[in-house]
Amino acid sequence: MPTAGDLRAALARSQLRVYQIAPVVGLHPNRISAVLNERAPLSADLAFKIQHAIAATEPMERRAR
Repeated sequence: MPTAGDLRAALARSQLRVYQIAPVVGLHPNRISAVLNERAPLSADLAFKIQHAIAATEPMERRAR
């Protein structure tokens, strides 16, 4: 299971913002931010949803690299 730090790093590498993945995850951007900054608990289900949202939202040209 990815940690909050892993997810923060993946989000930074993809150059996405929390508000861009929020609709895919189905949570408010503030909630996702709280989870990524370890102010709210991170469940395995939510970790995988965030990980999937980052991959699904990442622009196609970055996926090819």
